[in-house]
Amino acid sequence: MSRVVRDPECLEISGVCNMHRGRLEKAGLFPKRFKLNPDAGPFGAVGWDFDELMQWLQERRASRDGAPVAEVAEREDTTVAKRDDATMAQARRHHRG
Repeated sequence: MSRVVRDPECLEISGVCNMHRGRLEKAGLFPKRFKLNPDAGPFGAVGWDFDELMQWLQERRASRDGAPVAEVAEREDTTVAKRDDATMAQARRHHRG
């Protein structure tokens, strides 16, 4: 892990608000947050791994150019590297309300 990214910087890097990031995380379409203090309860501070965010951003850029996500990200973490169109469409529908 390179460094921890907190919420304001995660918003700046991704351009995705906290609520939508949560939806994308549940769908496996965004790097998962982790608790910085596991003993802090449900409202404790969280962060994201900077390298995972950069990988996610690279995947988004590649998908813009038509490259399949799996070709761009050769990662063992299937929640980030292997996405199908149906899951992405479901996340889009959910975001629209």
